[in-house]
Amino acid sequence: TERGAKNTLEVYFPGAQLVIGSANNDNTLQQTPYRYTFGDEVRSWPKGALEMFSKRTRSYPNYKRIIISTPDMEDDHLHRGYKSGDQCMYYVTCPCCGDEQPLEWGREDKKGGMQWDRNEITCPNGEWDMEEVFRTIRYDCRNPDCDHRWENNPTDRKAMQRSGRWIPHNDKAPKHRRSFHWNAILPWWTKWPEMVEEFLKGSAALEIGEHEPYKDFINETLGQ
Repeated sequence: TERGAKNTLEVYFPGAQLVIGSANNDNTLQQTPYRYTFGDEVRSWPKGALEMFSKRTRSYPNYKRIIISTPDMEDDHLHRGYKSGDQCMYYVTCPCCGDEQPLEWGREDKKGGMQWDRNEITCPNGEWDMEEVFRTIRYDCRNPDCDHRWENNPTDRKAMQRSGRWIPHNDKAPKHRRSFHWNAILPWWTKWPEMVEEFLKGSAALEIGEHEPYKDFINETLGQ
């Protein structure tokens, strides 16, 4: 049969069932209670849907509610959910100086983070030569007294990923409410050159008043 010929929204396993529903359907959000709920890409859910979805677990004292999404706007329902948790951020440890640091996009006026060279080779006459830019991409330690850099190769990328740990930033959150933030810099299989190119194109678009490419970079790549 054709893959699209059957649309299964309920799958039954021994002792449990998996129910798949739409956040655009109020009946799905208001009916059966569940002990475990998983909300995917909640930034695209309609207003009020996340709150309604969260009530599906109230019948169980030992529920688990998991929400996964890239972000959208500041103080929207996803951002509020993150802020209500312990706000764990992923920190990597420099193998040279031992400094723990969050994964950040670099700036020309500040040491550390994702960096690349800007000179007459990489940016002749004010125009980026992307192939030359790609040769200089690295991630620099933020410690002003340390010259360590992670290069864009699988060995360094995997070492960076394994060196990290989650550090909470909100000690006022309930103990059972965990929230996590990380970005596309971390996984070793993502391509740093593509991120830098996306940033430069988004910045250029921003200069002429087109906001969406830069916003997509901030949301989708940096997870902010």
